[in-house]
Amino acid sequence: MKLTAEQNKAVSSNARRLLVASVAGSGKTTTLVARINYLISNGVSPEKILVLTFTNRMANELVEKLPMLHWVGNFHWLGLRLINESLISVREHTKRPVSESENREILLDIIKMISWKSSMREATKIIHDFYEGIEPRLRLGRVLIKKYTGYMKHHHLISFDMIEAMLLDRLIDNSITRSFTHILVDEFQDTTIREMKIIESMNPEFISVFGDVAQNIYEWRGTTIDNMLNFNPDETVNITETFRVPKNQVSLANHVLSDNDFNMVVNMKSSKPGPFPMIIEIDREEMKDELILSLKKVLSIYEPKDVMVLCRTNQQISDINIMLEGAFPVDAVQSAIGWNSQVGNMIMAFLRACIDKTDYTIERLISSAKLFDKDISNKLINHSQIEGIPLLELIEDMEDDGGATLLKQIMMIIEKKEPITKRVSAYYSAFIYPELSNNIYTEMSFESCMKSIQIYEETSHSVAGLITWLITLNTQDLISGDNSIKVLTYHTAKGLEAEAIILPWIEDGIFPRKPHSKDIFAEKRLFYVGITRAKSLLYILKTGNSIFLDEYMNN
Repeated sequence: MKLTAEQNKAVSSNARRLLVASVAGSGKTTTLVARINYLISNGVSPEKILVLTFTNRMANELVEKLPMLHWVGNFHWLGLRLINESLISVREHTKRPVSESENREILLDIIKMISWKSSMREATKIIHDFYEGIEPRLRLGRVLIKKYTGYMKHHHLISFDMIEAMLLDRLIDNSITRSFTHILVDEFQDTTIREMKIIESMNPEFISVFGDVAQNIYEWRGTTIDNMLNFNPDETVNITETFRVPKNQVSLANHVLSDNDFNMVVNMKSSKPGPFPMIIEIDREEMKDELILSLKKVLSIYEPKDVMVLCRTNQQISDINIMLEGAFPVDAVQSAIGWNSQVGNMIMAFLRACIDKTDYTIERLISSAKLFDKDISNKLINHSQIEGIPLLELIEDMEDDGGATLLKQIMMIIEKKEPITKRVSAYYSAFIYPELSNNIYTEMSFESCMKSIQIYEETSHSVAGLITWLITLNTQDLISGDNSIKVLTYHTAKGLEAEAIILPWIEDGIFPRKPHSKDIFAEKRLFYVGITRAKSLLYILKTGNSIFLDEYMNN
């Protein structure tokens, strides 16, 4: 692909601090790949280049295109790799990363134990802030930190926050000796303050960052536009031409952000021919009929795999999945429903037990499967710790106890030389479904988890590899390659594109949820991400007044 003048300027820049502000669909990946090739062709060793990405999908794409690179991945991947390189003791190497859902489950157990009065979100924020160097002000917050850090240390576990905090500490005290002359950061608008400190602490000679403030949609994860606004580049290159969005839809994209809350939005330009946005005004109860009608029109032109329906929430995905059931092939992409559920936690505990039998693993297994009542579980765990007897050995020596018998049955499933999916299915049928069959989300959660495992098993059969993959799992990793309509959230769709995009339930109070709140700019950026996924057709199903659309339609 021939580069534009704007792209060439970014590729060949000699600035020590380069900021590339690129609009949606402007060939950012192409520009990033071209810049790396430019650096290597001008004598920079691939070993001295570090590329930081936001998703596994992007990292894999770059490795495919640039197989000579050794250092491509996200911040958690980088932290684990550099920390492991710098470790001396074997004991430090035994620390195991936990997934976000496992970490949430650990935190949930602790806040129950200490009679936490505030929300789970507040507890999570206190933990995150602690690893940012901010001590909790209230006594109960300090108790939470003590219990959490004690639990993680006792079981040799490490969370994503801990990985990044440890990486930053080791960079500051020079424990990490590996250095890079060039660091390139993709999706820079989605970095956190701590991640920016990590980049700066690595002291590269050259930093190139690529991003678009208009697509900062992860503030709830701690990401901040400030990193981009305060970057202080030696050179800024604006890439304004989109190759994805038709010129007749660009005016809507620019309109949505015309009154933005920052001064760094780049106005999008396009010379690509294509239709205007199709804005269809309907009543809410007409959604199913209109959605099916719109899809029939779109599918008269495109294959199902070329169509995406974007939703504001996972609940909307479930609703649309039900609406379209039997009418079209649909891939409803919902990772959170599976691994963040009780079913997901039980399956993860089972998978952990497939690769090791440490006290932590057995404790999570018996706790999640409710093999013993809480008092007996606590007595067993305490006795194991006091006497120094492995928890599994202690339970297996128990006579005529229902819980011990059930654990032995689970171990028999674990030890079978069968595919992961078959062992997980056997565990689910025998232990999870009977326990949770009265929960309407049980089957849905199980199917979501199984879909993840099946995707992984297409390329590998290692349980340890599966757990590592699940820990860094991004929802985009769960999108199937089959010929189906993809139904996913706006957040998941970021970085993706399709020939036809359908946006249902656009209405003040639904999306955006609070049209007159201070968060409206974040909601506008999310809507902007949605409308700029379309390569050709854009259908917007408007069910009421819309701060996004009303002025645009009047004009």
